[in-house]
Amino acid sequence: MSNSGLHAARAKDSDRWGFISTSGKFTVPPQFSRVTEFNEGLALAQVEQAWGVIDTQGKWQVSPHLHFGSVRAFCNGLAAVEESDSELWGFINTDGTLVIEPQYTWVSDFSEGRAFVKDDEVNPAFAVEGSYDLIDRQGQQITQLNHYDFDPMAPEWSFSHGRLGVRGAPDPKLVNAIDIIEGRIYWGFIDRSGHLAIPVQFKWVHPFSEGLAAVRTQDNRVGFIDVSGKMTISARFDNASSFSQGLAAVEVEHQWGYINQTGEVVIEPDYELVDEFSEGLAAVQLGDRWGFIDRAGSVVIAPQFEAASSFRGGLARVKVNEQKYYIDRQGQVIRELTD
Repeated sequence: MSNSGLHAARAKDSDRWGFISTSGKFTVPPQFSRVTEFNEGLALAQVEQAWGVIDTQGKWQVSPHLHFGSVRAFCNGLAAVEESDSELWGFINTDGTLVIEPQYTWVSDFSEGRAFVKDDEVNPAFAVEGSYDLIDRQGQQITQLNHYDFDPMAPEWSFSHGRLGVRGAPDPKLVNAIDIIEGRIYWGFIDRSGHLAIPVQFKWVHPFSEGLAAVRTQDNRVGFIDVSGKMTISARFDNASSFSQGLAAVEVEHQWGYINQTGEVVIEPDYELVDEFSEGLAAVQLGDRWGFIDRAGSVVIAPQFEAASSFRGGLARVKVNEQKYYIDRQGQVIRELTD
């Protein structure tokens, strides 16, 4: 999630956390017992059981006096926090002020000024039988999702382009747990008011990204729709991921490549698995090893890793001989990871 060029890291042979730059050196010294990643230029950090807010220089913007069991990174200027005793969730702003009191058993992060909350037990397998409240940044209820739900265990599931994927039955009054188990529910999209903007009709959907969303049709093919629901890239792929930096990964006969926004294949499907492009590079698996390619399809870092993640803030996590490392864009090991 880091968008600051800084990465949370634990000091070797210590339980203290700080932040490293792309050089692998600590620019914010390891002094905290827990931290979130930086987002929107701020991170939450804990010392002596109290949380505060720091900037990218490690300076306290809010002194450590907040007592919560768990916290999350800031999104839309608000951070989800869990009260230790009640285990209920609310939200603080960047001043550390509790702006939405802890009252929910589960909350999503805010996106496009909206968050989902739930005040009873969350059971993802049967969540469509319950209901979620859609709230604004003031904690006011926009609507209640009684007949549709989304994936509460997918942290990336958030509003994008004014749309969020939800699942339900074509006739919402008929949905129940058996429908979910036997696959008789489908996916569509709601808008920021909680109204169904694109009818439930797909076997699954990805979030909108760069104006398009990957969807699986009822005949089990994958294509891309725009925010109106129009199929702009025909459903002809076995699988696909979201667009990122103008390209989307697609699967054809068990091999992965990339298409552009016109649906043209620009990197042939030659890989066993791939990741989305980030900072101009994408992790790809060739045989049993991972490496990185650029947007032209050229190999930049040769496949050599047991696992690899996308570049964020100039660094990527990789695994070699069961040990995790940060590498830079040249493939050089910057730091061994101790977490």
